[in-house]
Amino acid sequence: MSKKMTIAELNEIYEKANEVDSPLFSEQRSNVLLAAGEHYTKKNSVHWNRVVSNSQLNDEQKLRLTKNHTHRIVHKYVDNIFSMSPGVAILPNNEKEVQDQKTAELNSSVWNHWKKCNDYRDQVRRDIEDFVKIGEVGAKIYFEPHAGELLGYEAEVDELGESKTDESGEELPDKGKPVFQGAIKYERIYGFNLLREATSKDSIFEGKVIYRKMADLKLLKEIYEQDEEKLKCIQTGSGEVYTIFDGQNSSYQQSKDQTMVREYYQPPNYCYPEGYFWITTSIGILEEGPLPFGVFPIIFTGFDDIPTTPRKRSIIKVTRPFQAEINRAASGIATAQICLGDDKLLVMTGSKVTQSSKLPGIRVINYTGMPPQVLPGRSGEQYVSYMQGQIAEMYQAANLDDETADKAVQSTDSVAELLKTAKNKKKYSLYAERMELYQVKKCETVLKLAKAYYDNDMLIPAIGKSEMVNVAEFKNSEPMHYRISLEPSNDDYETKFGKYLTFNTILQYVGNKLEKDDIGKILRVMPYAGNEKIFEDFTVNFDIAQNMILALERGEQPKITPGMDPKYLIQKLSKRMSEADYQALHPFIQQNYDTALQTLKQMEVENMLAIKKAQEELIPATGPLVKCELYVADPENPGKTAKAKMPTDSLVWLQNQLKSQGIELEQLAKIQDGQVSDMARQFLDNVGNQMQPQGPQNPLMPR
Repeated sequence: MSKKMTIAELNEIYEKANEVDSPLFSEQRSNVLLAAGEHYTKKNSVHWNRVVSNSQLNDEQKLRLTKNHTHRIVHKYVDNIFSMSPGVAILPNNEKEVQDQKTAELNSSVWNHWKKCNDYRDQVRRDIEDFVKIGEVGAKIYFEPHAGELLGYEAEVDELGESKTDESGEELPDKGKPVFQGAIKYERIYGFNLLREATSKDSIFEGKVIYRKMADLKLLKEIYEQDEEKLKCIQTGSGEVYTIFDGQNSSYQQSKDQTMVREYYQPPNYCYPEGYFWITTSIGILEEGPLPFGVFPIIFTGFDDIPTTPRKRSIIKVTRPFQAEINRAASGIATAQICLGDDKLLVMTGSKVTQSSKLPGIRVINYTGMPPQVLPGRSGEQYVSYMQGQIAEMYQAANLDDETADKAVQSTDSVAELLKTAKNKKKYSLYAERMELYQVKKCETVLKLAKAYYDNDMLIPAIGKSEMVNVAEFKNSEPMHYRISLEPSNDDYETKFGKYLTFNTILQYVGNKLEKDDIGKILRVMPYAGNEKIFEDFTVNFDIAQNMILALERGEQPKITPGMDPKYLIQKLSKRMSEADYQALHPFIQQNYDTALQTLKQMEVENMLAIKKAQEELIPATGPLVKCELYVADPENPGKTAKAKMPTDSLVWLQNQLKSQGIELEQLAKIQDGQVSDMARQFLDNVGNQMQPQGPQNPLMPR
């Protein structure tokens, strides 16, 4: 049974959670400023303006310059991790089980549809930016019923609760109560807004996870306008003033029109078997209850681990001291150039320097006494070597020292270039793998919510109308970690090009030995061509076989139509019936397999008999054309005759037919020439115009 908690207990958990990680949250906020080039705080204050403008404050450093190498390092990490395109591929848990294969295919279709609707590539880019800059990336994934496509409006009701109708009897819509289809939403969470319970040591999910965010007071009041008790909590909290971090202005602002909403999420444990959630303000609880369908909505990962704590740190933690020294050296160079940059003229006491007459292009100066000396200005070169050393050490500490070196000339060998790219990406593999696992968690959560909330109208656009019969297969599929494996996949250019080279080599050397259906399956998974409609005919038989086996596995008897290829289907069903787990199926399902197989065999026998009958009634029309001692009307000159041209195989067939009837050529030779001509003319009359020279595309012609 779930343990009830009061608002006082929840507030105490929040205060401790905020206190234990408060220094880390300050660091994460400063990371955002460092990556953006805002390296100095309070730059717009009155004190700072006085220091810059007052010429009497000689002991104070007035110039603070920024050489923002942190920005370049951060974006180098972001670009390289993003170029590896971390994602997921939904694969069957058992490659040999057709049900696993189809379940994986359906889940993959739903996942790809969700990615398309949510601008997945841009979403991943923002995830990686938070991952590198802040050091932590998190999100809340949930089903929002007031999102998606607008379906219509609720019916307008009167004071008695009855629906209002127009003159034709149709219900009047209430424009103030729209009905949406609903959608699975992805809400970005910054690391400093995601708190963990103070007792958590190895993972933030050991205890309650707290997501704090600012909510508009007006919107909250509209949501709970019918609940006076909850409305009091919102109204009481409206008098509070919250300090909000503003990364755009590099400052903190006060907010009076918003209030902080705290969402507590408890993963399933002994006290909360189905998990639990609380949505509160600082005054009271707005919502609470078990997690809907047991789906935990928060996902989280980080850049570098911190021992003894589940929190993570950014690469900026490494570069921060080097960046400070680089800025100090750059400011020293600028200060030296301003204070000592110009050349100075030194004149001994008693000497006098005056301007002389001017000549065209020549400036003349007169002096008396000792000649003046010129003191050269300073450019701050004494700081340059130190600053350059700090820059080099900074890139070395960030494991980017080879990025500053000139790249070698690229090879023309495609395979060599792929190997070189893989070697360069190895240094980012650790962080790319963490982002891949993060995307795996995202995919798992999305598919769990889709199984729980999606209806047929929402699934058909995702899986296609041709898969309508398999909607139940998706809805009733077992949990992903039991039936489907989610594996990281790289869809960047190098990986796609490598797949293309591999498949191209296969088709080049063994393509002529593959069947049409096998080539179609290769084209289906081939990069840049897998989704083209032009290749659908190559996989028609494969798709029919898959759907038929799935229907049999569900206990249904699929309909077998004359347009199917019985030979291919017999091969697929026989292979399935020979697998080890077939004997574990229900006897009723095995009987359906036998019935379907016998039906296909009968269809194949009928097709073979029809072909044999057609072959017996047709004269072969293949082979080279030869002239016979038979004169017919010349098609080019009807007034003349010419020798008839017959296919060689036709003459051989005629000879064999005569032999089968007991008539030998020697017997025909004894017959008079006139009788032979009569027989030939009678044969031509029976054949008519059908005995014409045929090409290889029409191997048979009617008798």
